Amino acid sequence: GYVKNMKAIVELLKKNNVAVTILTSPCVGTTKPNQADLKPFVAILGTMAEEMKALAAEEKVAFADCYTPIKAKGNDKGVDLTWGDGIHPNEAGHRIMADVLEAAWGFGMPLTKAGEPRPMPVSSTIGSATGGAGSGK
Repeated sequence: GYVKNMKAIVELLKKNNVAVTILTSPCVGTTKPNQADLKPFVAILGTMAEEMKALAAEEKVAFADCYTPIKAKGNDKGVDLTWGDGIHPNEAGHRIMADVLEAAWGFGMPLTKAGEPRPMPVSSTIGSATGGAGSGK
């Protein structure tokens, strides 16, 4: 199923010299009464995140785990990081996702304050021939 299909996609992208980053789904929100039906998906998405982490290591591609920090900073603390629907990340959820991607890509510049612009990196190794983050080399 899922892992086999993702592996085929990653292999095809790498074959075509595309820098690959596997990004996990964020954890669903379960802190509000209207989100109770989503509770079974917390474990399912957690398992999928572990499977994608293993695939990224196997394929030697960048990995960005959005599930774990959103679960830790959201559900585990009773904070809803969605727009109230339990699925779509709100601004705070998206900030976590952006920081996870920046860390995976080696930018080293997480956001510091809400609304503050982040400086662009001077250079990036994404997809470089030197084997930088996400290059698959």
